[in-house]
Amino acid sequence: MMPLSQGQIVNNRYRIARLLGLVVGIALLAVVAGCARRGAGDSRLTQTAEVPGTQPAAGLTTAPTWTPAPTETPAPTDTPSPSITPTPAATLTPTITPTPWPPTPSNTSLGGGSGLIAFVSRRDGNDEIYVMNADGRRVVRLTNHEANDWGPDWSPDGRQIAFYSDRGGNWDIYVMNADGSGQTGLTNHEGRDVCPAWSPDGGQIAFHSNRDGNWEIYVMNADGSGVIRLTDNETDDISPTWSPDGRFIAFTSNDRNGNGDIYVMNADGSGLIRLTDHPAIDESPSWSPDGRLIAFYSSREGHFDIYVMNADGSGVIKLTDNEAEHWSPVWSPDGKLIVFTSDRDGNEDIYSMNADGSGVTMLTDHPANDYYPSWAP
Repeated sequence: MMPLSQGQIVNNRYRIARLLGLVVGIALLAVVAGCARRGAGDSRLTQTAEVPGTQPAAGLTTAPTWTPAPTETPAPTDTPSPSITPTPAATLTPTITPTPWPPTPSNTSLGGGSGLIAFVSRRDGNDEIYVMNADGRRVVRLTNHEANDWGPDWSPDGRQIAFYSDRGGNWDIYVMNADGSGQTGLTNHEGRDVCPAWSPDGGQIAFHSNRDGNWEIYVMNADGSGVIRLTDNETDDISPTWSPDGRFIAFTSNDRNGNGDIYVMNADGSGLIRLTDHPAIDESPSWSPDGRLIAFYSSREGHFDIYVMNADGSGVIKLTDNEAEHWSPVWSPDGKLIVFTSDRDGNEDIYSMNADGSGVTMLTDHPANDYYPSWAP
């Protein structure tokens, strides 16, 4: 066979290309025709779309509405609770309030109980008023005057102390706050006014005075006004003290019946009754807080001792038994103790004892004289 020329080769390639193009065209027509037949016979692609509340136009078909598969919402991831760091509590700096002196008395069933005792002392050169704890500690000076201050007596609420002084050139009655401040004169008379005693309601102060020639018992309002004379006797009536209910005043009458004895009268001065009748001196009565007993001191055995008796004068009992002198008894607010003055240790000091006379305890121990105690209510 003769080899083909270059022209023949090109011509043959052209013929083959046309033949291949024809074959491919026929195949494409067959594919298109098949697709058309499948589309006409598939009812799934000719569904009528319905719109709620309307009817589709006749003969119209709509493309299907594809509702995409719901996207699966991933389960929420637990969000960890925020870490709460507790706020540290603020550190409070305590406010320290200094305790006032003397402290305000607190009430008890018997009217108070601050545990304070006022008394008179010469430890600073002349007679001044001091206060101390009931055990004798923490002595504080309340008055500071070149004159003499005597006879302290607490007000029922424990906020004031009445006393008498010669600072004005004559013995008069004064009052001061429990810390020694606010010292104010209540009487101003040419006679001597001494030994004040507060009434249980705090409205009056009894005292004795020689303003009418001899010593008599008087009463005045707590501000010094309204002075009234209660006793009228040719002899001396001194040292008044109120009963706890305020109905009576006990006192000492010197020589009314030839010697000093203890009497009691109504708060208006009427109804005088004699409680003791002894040849010796009975003096300085002091009511127990419950009003059943009266303590006093007496020289009926040759020297002064502390005694106690019923409020009607019966049942006299001796409490101290010592060769020394004992005087000025005063009850504690709870009625369990009696404080008094004694020189049993060679010097005048303040002592306390149980109400039956036992347990004598020395409260002050100073080279100077300490006397005339008064227990805060």
